[in-house]
Amino acid sequence: ETPAWLLQPAPPEGNPPRPLAPSNLDDDLYGDAPASDALRLAAFRGKLVHALFEQYDGRDLAQFRGDALAWLARNDREAKLDHGQMVGQISAVLENPDWNSPFSKAVRAEVPLAALVGATVITGRVDRLLIEAHRVRLVDFKTGRKVPQSESEVPLPQLRQMAHYVAALEAIFPSKQIEANLLYTAGPTMLTLSAAILAPHKPA
Repeated sequence: ETPAWLLQPAPPEGNPPRPLAPSNLDDDLYGDAPASDALRLAAFRGKLVHALFEQYDGRDLAQFRGDALAWLARNDREAKLDHGQMVGQISAVLENPDWNSPFSKAVRAEVPLAALVGATVITGRVDRLLIEAHRVRLVDFKTGRKVPQSESEVPLPQLRQMAHYVAALEAIFPSKQIEANLLYTAGPTMLTLSAAILAPHKPA
């Protein structure tokens, strides 16, 4: 005998969760006027500083400074930039007790994230992730020419990006506090974003 369910129309499929990559929300590459030679040089500097932060692995700072100067000499052969000043500014970030822990040996670099938040699947990759006993700290590098001086000046796409990263990490680490930081390599300047400024931009 033919089962009754075989003659029934198939039920409608539910909508799958909508994937979202927070990095696609960032407008670092958009919205600026065409770059002059000076601005192109500033962008080149930002990319080199970004790369040096990526390469720092918690090694002795004196050793890192020497390695960084040698690396800059290879990657800026015409010495268009002040390598000593660049390394000094990077060192100031790494030596700052409020900022250096995201660059310690315990930190994880280029960490992939994937989490379901409501109906949104959030996927992405964060530049630095430090998992502590009661807190998870994330740092995302920005190489854009504009450097905000406070969280109120952070561009909306960057706030949305970081809010989605925080939401994903809250789903992954529900018992831990999540701290979001932006490192602007053109400064370099590090900004810690408050929960209040990120809350309106989290996915529903």
